[in-house]
Amino acid sequence: LIVLPSGPEPPEEVKRKGGYHRDGGSSSREMTEPHPRILLKIAYAISDQTDPASGATQLVPGSNRLFGRPAIDPATGHPRGAINMNVKAGSAFIFEQRTYHGIGRNWSGFPRKTIFMGYAYRWVKPMDYINMPDELVARANPVQKQLLGAVSDPLSFYIPQAEDVPLKELVENGV
Repeated sequence: LIVLPSGPEPPEEVKRKGGYHRDGGSSSREMTEPHPRILLKIAYAISDQTDPASGATQLVPGSNRLFGRPAIDPATGHPRGAINMNVKAGSAFIFEQRTYHGIGRNWSGFPRKTIFMGYAYRWVKPMDYINMPDELVARANPVQKQLLGAVSDPLSFYIPQAEDVPLKELVENGV
């Protein structure tokens, strides 16, 4: 859950800075282009983000196919074609790690709340929330444990045992 508190309306030069980036940590800097798709994210809007001042996530459509950084529009200070994901509470949108995106500025008077869920190959270790709370994992069923990234031992993150990947059995058996 990312909560972006509301603040005072920023000056125009601050509004022009979006912090656009690709996800994937060092992979987006160290892999040669074209980068492979290794991660998808789903953003779930918990709060309404239809107000242009709500600090909505900003995406650059098509930038997942781009080599290098997107061109900046001198009139806005943002990448050409960037859009604000001004969505209603309860909405969701999907983007991949190669898509340039940034965070908007929030001066709406309300905190912007969004849950970002990342889905990646098992060998792509997350940068944050690496370990889930023990009490959460203890209550989870095997499929939930896999989705939470729980493993039977540290090596099984890279070389999983059957109990670490119950979804594989479900897929292979057509369930």
